[in-house]
Amino acid sequence: MKHRHVNRGRRQNDLPATMHSALYALLASLAAIAAMLFGALPAWASAVAIAAFGFGALSLYRGWPRLPGFLLAMLGLAAMLGVWLWFHTLNGAAAGVSLLLLIVAVKCFETRNTRDLMVVALSAYLLTASLFLFGQGILRTLFGLANLVWLTAVLQQIQSRRSMLSTHRLLAVSGGRIAAAIPLMLMLFVLFPRIDGPLWGRLPDRGKAVTGLSDHMSPGAISQLVRSQAIAFRAHFPESPPPPQARYWRAYVLDRFNGRSWHPGPPAPPAGRLRASGRPITYTLLLQASDHRAVPVLGWPVAAPPGTRLIAGHTLRANRIENNVRSFRLHAAPTAARLGARLPPAALAAYLRLPTNAAPRAYALARRWKAADPAPRAVIARALRYFHDQPFYYTLNPPRLNGDITDRFLFDTRQGFCEDYASAFAVLMRAANIPARVVVGYMGGRWNAALHYFTVRDADAHAWVEVWLHGRGWTRVDPTAAVAASRVEAGTGATAEGGLGLRSEQRGWLAHWGDSLRSGWDTAGYLWDTWVIAFGPAEQRALLHRLGLRSDWGALAGYLAAGFALLAAIGFAWTYWRHRPPPPTPEQRLYQRYLRRLRRHGLSPARQEGVQAFALRLARDWPALAASAGQVATSYLEARFAAAGPGEQSRSRRLARLRQAVAGALADLDTKRPAKAGQRTGEPVRVRMEKKG
Repeated sequence: MKHRHVNRGRRQNDLPATMHSALYALLASLAAIAAMLFGALPAWASAVAIAAFGFGALSLYRGWPRLPGFLLAMLGLAAMLGVWLWFHTLNGAAAGVSLLLLIVAVKCFETRNTRDLMVVALSAYLLTASLFLFGQGILRTLFGLANLVWLTAVLQQIQSRRSMLSTHRLLAVSGGRIAAAIPLMLMLFVLFPRIDGPLWGRLPDRGKAVTGLSDHMSPGAISQLVRSQAIAFRAHFPESPPPPQARYWRAYVLDRFNGRSWHPGPPAPPAGRLRASGRPITYTLLLQASDHRAVPVLGWPVAAPPGTRLIAGHTLRANRIENNVRSFRLHAAPTAARLGARLPPAALAAYLRLPTNAAPRAYALARRWKAADPAPRAVIARALRYFHDQPFYYTLNPPRLNGDITDRFLFDTRQGFCEDYASAFAVLMRAANIPARVVVGYMGGRWNAALHYFTVRDADAHAWVEVWLHGRGWTRVDPTAAVAASRVEAGTGATAEGGLGLRSEQRGWLAHWGDSLRSGWDTAGYLWDTWVIAFGPAEQRALLHRLGLRSDWGALAGYLAAGFALLAAIGFAWTYWRHRPPPPTPEQRLYQRYLRRLRRHGLSPARQEGVQAFALRLARDWPALAASAGQVATSYLEARFAAAGPGEQSRSRRLARLRQAVAGALADLDTKRPAKAGQRTGEPVRVRMEKKG
């Protein structure tokens, strides 16, 4: 029984006590990584991992015995089963990272020696890198760098066998090592060949929320989206921004109505000719990651930039879905441009269709307007006046629409958000035989005057209508703007830039301070997206061209090789400079001068021979130099190792005695020929020959 008790105690304490702090640090790092992965991974995976890391720290603190091996194996199998049941696969970014996180949590329960600590630490490095599979924002990058410094300090603590360094010293050393890699990182960032597209196929991740505009519109869709302050895109204008009335960003054109929701028609090339006079508006769009291919454009795009295509409705679609920021250089037609000014009736038939027996009361109202004045512009004016004069309210929380949504909204509830007004207006226009379609996109945006760009958020999402007028083509009409300002619900309404999203209440200086802070952070995000996240093949070629460098792969390989050689040379030079021998002291320089003169006569100290021993050997082998050699040795040892006296005078006196002794010894070498012991005085001696012979 006693033998078993000793074995059990040893199993509890296999990990040295000096390594407990390293394991605590690793558990803290892993818990922080799991917290950062909330939203990217299933919530249960991150929560289970954080709980496991916390339990591991508590069990280490309390000294509880480790879990038995069979239980650890069962936990590992349970982790694999849970990931497979959630994702139906173990492949893919989210599934793979979830499995790795849970397996590392299980591994922490069996950490018993330095090797296990190394495995956990290296796994933490891998998990830190996995953060960037789900985003590359500033906060995530700063956290990744900080965690790298932390993990490197832990590694140094694990490998430190001689003494335990302080946490401050460990972090300083690891931070210096990470900083030393920054030049290599920058060189690879600029010169490493970039390809147009991801390195591997993008697999959909179950459970990941789809954000942004959808390609269909139903009641409540946009009113839910505008509650989010997530950034949809940024648009940089090198010149003056477009006027507020032109800040409509078109994403989807919806022309199919089934009585409750609007959908786009089948994929087709754009119909109608775009007639634009004047210089187009040029801008750069930084589109945030999204699960949709729509590229919001200002008005009518003149042409499709690389990586996109024009489709029906004259909107842009990206050729593929990417989970990072994309940059597009766009050219928008001037505000006076006309699209599809002359279209045949067959091309307009799809924009007049309504479901059978849909919205009978709205149909009758539109027919009365048309009977009073058949001119399309008059009907449009009557509809807008109807929204303004009747008690319509603009609200984020309209009542639920049952039955015929159009008639219920127009004649009963009269409360809705932009999608309700756009849908009802389009139905009225079609009922009056005016071609109409719903457009979903964004309106307005926050202008940054310092860097000349708009920040457009989900809160700026909007829906409006385009009607077709003979000779003018598709014309934008925004029925939401017709609602009287007195009937706009508090917390909604037109923004200063023209948008119709949420607006914050005035809170005095605190609100201004918050706006300034938010603007500064948004500026930092814009610069980060522009110069880091959206730095693709086109941006790399442009930068190299400005630097006068070629951008083909062969040239990039040569630049990388030259860069590696230069960094290696700088590293060797820095290492040599840091480990160079210290400069000789004045007493060392005097003694080295004495030794150089002796070497001319074939006299030099042997390896590991001390100063006093060398002087004794000289006295024994060359009696003529005995007195001067002993005086030099005594003066040198006093000057170099004697205790310092009060002030500099004692040191100066010792140096003066050494200088005098060296001068006397050198004079002896010049006036006295070295004579070996046993030779007669005055007999010529050839030192080198006698030593050899």
